[in-house]
Amino acid sequence: MKSSQYRRRLWAESIRWLTVVLAGACLVPHASLAQHEPGYVDTGTVGLGLALRRLETSASLLYITAHPDDEDNGLLARLSRGEGKRVATLTLTRGEGGQNEIGSELFDELGVLRSEELLAVHRLDGVQQFFGRVVDFGYSFSVEETLDEWGREETVGDIVRVIRSFRPDVIVTLVPDGDGGGQHHQATARLATEAFAMAADRDRFPEHFEEGLRTWRAKKLYRALWNPSDEERNQAVGVELGGFDHLLGMSYGEFGALARNLHRCQGMNASPVPGFQERWYRLAQPRSQSSPNEPMFTGVEETLGGALSAALAGVAEEDGSQLAALAGQCRQAFTESRFADVERIVLNGLAEVRRLRSAVARSKLPSNRKFEARFLLGAEQRDWREAATKALQLHYDAEVVAGDGLFVPGEVFEVKTTLVHRGSKTIRIGRVALGAPTGWQVRSLDRNADVLEHNDKSVARFQVTVSPAAEATQPYFSRDNLRQSRYTNPVGPSKSFVPFARPPLHATWMIAVHGETFSIRKPVVYRWYDSAVGRRRSYAVKVVPAISLTVAPEQNVVPLGSSDRARVVTVHVHANQAPAKVTVGLELPTGWASTPPNSVVDFARENESASVAFVVTPPSEVVAGAFVAAANAEFDGTTYRSGYRTIAYHHVETRHLYRQARSTFRVVDVRLPENLEVGYVMGVGDGVATAIEQLGARVTLLGGVDLATGDLSRFDAIVTGVRAYKDRDDLIGNNQRLLDYMSRGGVMIVQYNKYEFNEAQYGPFPTKIARPHDRVTDEAAAVSVLQPDHPIFNVPNRITADDWDGWVQERGLYFLAEWDERYTPLIEIEDSFDYNRGPKRGGLVVARVGEGFYVYTGLSFFRQLPAGVPGAYRLFANLLSLKQARGGKR
Repeated sequence: MKSSQYRRRLWAESIRWLTVVLAGACLVPHASLAQHEPGYVDTGTVGLGLALRRLETSASLLYITAHPDDEDNGLLARLSRGEGKRVATLTLTRGEGGQNEIGSELFDELGVLRSEELLAVHRLDGVQQFFGRVVDFGYSFSVEETLDEWGREETVGDIVRVIRSFRPDVIVTLVPDGDGGGQHHQATARLATEAFAMAADRDRFPEHFEEGLRTWRAKKLYRALWNPSDEERNQAVGVELGGFDHLLGMSYGEFGALARNLHRCQGMNASPVPGFQERWYRLAQPRSQSSPNEPMFTGVEETLGGALSAALAGVAEEDGSQLAALAGQCRQAFTESRFADVERIVLNGLAEVRRLRSAVARSKLPSNRKFEARFLLGAEQRDWREAATKALQLHYDAEVVAGDGLFVPGEVFEVKTTLVHRGSKTIRIGRVALGAPTGWQVRSLDRNADVLEHNDKSVARFQVTVSPAAEATQPYFSRDNLRQSRYTNPVGPSKSFVPFARPPLHATWMIAVHGETFSIRKPVVYRWYDSAVGRRRSYAVKVVPAISLTVAPEQNVVPLGSSDRARVVTVHVHANQAPAKVTVGLELPTGWASTPPNSVVDFARENESASVAFVVTPPSEVVAGAFVAAANAEFDGTTYRSGYRTIAYHHVETRHLYRQARSTFRVVDVRLPENLEVGYVMGVGDGVATAIEQLGARVTLLGGVDLATGDLSRFDAIVTGVRAYKDRDDLIGNNQRLLDYMSRGGVMIVQYNKYEFNEAQYGPFPTKIARPHDRVTDEAAAVSVLQPDHPIFNVPNRITADDWDGWVQERGLYFLAEWDERYTPLIEIEDSFDYNRGPKRGGLVVARVGEGFYVYTGLSFFRQLPAGVPGAYRLFANLLSLKQARGGKR
């Protein structure tokens, strides 16, 4: 099996695999299905080839952006995968303030999802990810507002810390001026420019040095230009992304498009187009020593030998040339298909790195030079170790034997580790261990093999006991409320910028081969086969509480004048431990009552769930305001008051986000006609339908059959959810039935849609959404009512200036910019920011259609109603009541 015939067969199989996977599977990159599954570009021949490229260079780049999706994916693919450079992105926010095109997650839940999607992108492009500690508080037209919200000094200090940690040769960021895009981008560019200089200044942020960091002066700072003019291109460097990469099987532009499409909740649909593509970058610092048109890494020592020679000057016995020569031999052996040679040379290189590190440790180099040499050699050692793992063709894995990977404090479970040796050299396994947090117990059970030949397998088993005091696995970043624009991170500075905390349990193998030893490490995962995507999926082991509580709805609106003010609060109880007898109840404000007062639930099996409904009744003298009903569960002497929301999609790692199990009652002075019937066409998930029910209306979610053949005349109003015309083909196909419904006296309320709304005129008369769209981001911007006598502002609730108070994040988005004269604009709003001056009248327009009405609104009811904004409820109630206000009959 170690013969030349074996190597030829391996090479032939690798080429066949490469052709099939890169030509076909690349189109749907399943590699991102789970965080801990290897990506197709990190396995086999391709993975080895890409790993060897990293041995050619020590050059590095840090790309600093505001949000997930700001990065140039084609550039990252070229530098990281194509040229083997050390590349990272620092994304200051997690995109919490955006919209979601694949689910109902908003705010912090959306931040978790977008963070995971960015990690999925990097599982393709091979880039390291850092995050800042500031929050995307929504689209902003003001740099000053952004810096005030984020905290200028704290945020630039965060950027400096990452620069000093990663120590890049080149930094790329965004453009610091102009009125295009949200001003988070411009604010980020300004902060990055300041940090570029501050990172080299010992007087700035000296607390970093107490953590072991040193100053760092990057060589260059570039700003990414999008759609530059000819004049701008004359003062910039172009980077070609259309070159074909034989390992990736496509150009960097195509590969970057595949990666970018993993920003799925942002609706990315970049088409991988082959051929010439170019991106442009303007040199910002330093100007005096560099030509604006020179290649990005001109003036940077890119070669391994040169970088080591500079870093190790003064270490007499070596200057790094031997290691550089070994890197060249690796590439030659790989090109000539001599896999055994690759194994030997990579192992020699790994030994050389270690020898150099020892030489540095013994040397009398100045402390700053020694620090630089150790940093460079540390990165080199990681690269050579990764190359060695791939050259030896090691498959290693650690997974739970039984259960679902979710374990409660004190639980005992078994872990199996597997190492398969597919290479040609004999390897020895010196030690297999599980690393666990303090308080956990790990006991080795058995191991079947220590010496492995080709295709041999070593399996080790362990018994693990979770610490009784173990805390739940959850994102380390959190904030107290949605108005807080910086996260509170209860972890040390070195962990404050990683995407998520390290999984609690990991396996380590010590490998000895060809006279060299090295370790490999992998998180312990739970794995299953997902038939929906036809592939294995996994997530890292997680600690969960014995009892998890969630409530529905989290916002309960009680009309002040309603005769029926009782509301149902449903407490969902999930048992991660069984058997369990759980007593569930609600803690209520004084004078409030629930029926029943509490309830006992028996769980016979682990992972069972139950729902307990409580009828909550306010006191007769209740006044307008907010009141909290907090759920609790008593089990085994412990009181549980919170639970987790699972954020899980095929393309990302499963995460849990915890929150207190509380339902907020908003007692609002709002009226709605009795027995109102509303049809709701759900778009991308939102909470508006639930909010309508809380007003007292009967809501029917309309499916395709309802829209095609159902009796629409029974509805007083039909409402379409956000972006429904993008996601609901049945809505588009039956749009004429809705127009006919309005002509016969119905009311249709269309919430905001995106640019595809312009492709066909779904409304009764022509409209247009501008690109970029009109929006008002100041949630407190003054609203002028243009038609004060219109029923929408008077029946059944009289809308006053007070109803525009307390809105969250924004007034609205995707306003109409143009409309037929048969539409009547009802409000005018002007943002308070210079870059968004001018009155906007397309946020709420109405048209008479036969005997009925058509309403288009870009007001962000999808945010305001779930947030319990009283004025938004009153205004939406009037929209729903428009038929009755005009004397319409059922």
